[in-house]
Amino acid sequence: MREIFQFLCFVLKLINYFMRDLRSMKQNQMASINEAFKYSFTGAGTFSINGLIYSTVFALILFLISLAIFNRTEKNFIDTV
Repeated sequence: MREIFQFLCFVLKLINYFMRDLRSMKQNQMASINEAFKYSFTGAGTFSINGLIYSTVFALILFLISLAIFNRTEKNFIDTV
């Protein structure tokens, strides 16, 4: 039982090590944009096209949802201000 526990701890540490960039991008959608900017000017850091696609899709979805909400409340907006 102890060996299984140690093995699982080792596997979880490996997963944590290899997935830290993915986790940081999911928590902060601007992380991949900042990394691409840093990579383009200094050559340091990592460049991930997947991260840029993820950030772009997230931004477009958020924009479309916001636009739909604004168009729905636009008629009554002046009354609430």
